[in-house]
Amino acid sequence: MGTTTGVLTFPGLRPNGSASLQLKVASNTRVDYQSTPEGALVRRAQEGEEAAFREILERYQSKVFSIIHGIVRHRNDTEDIAQQVFAKVYFSIRKFDFRSSLITWIYKITVNECFDYLRKRKVRKLVYESDFSEEDTMRMENSETATWGSPC
Repeated sequence: MGTTTGVLTFPGLRPNGSASLQLKVASNTRVDYQSTPEGALVRRAQEGEEAAFREILERYQSKVFSIIHGIVRHRNDTEDIAQQVFAKVYFSIRKFDFRSSLITWIYKITVNECFDYLRKRKVRKLVYESDFSEEDTMRMENSETATWGSPC
């Protein structure tokens, strides 16, 4: 895999007084995630070692909870989604191919689970609202507006 370099220019003053700052950056540089300690942990989990998966869970669960809570903002929903995320990680770890870091892969699963959850919740809400009369819907909208500022 070849490496190319480019230049990033940032506006502002450099210490020597010139008008911009230029940094040379390498692109197309691939990190070998398999040869990291994280890679060794993943390989152990891929071989079915439960202690390795438990370590992955312990290492990343607070980050997963933080990501989920930042998106859905409800504690009970956060716990449910986190369970889904780690179930997917557990059943898919053998397919992890080291094209990214483990946390990047888990992050992507987490965000996708959150959006799936929000999409399903929105569809359910629309279906349930269609069962109400127009008067019931207006009453619900008014009560939601009144409680919008209350904490979850």
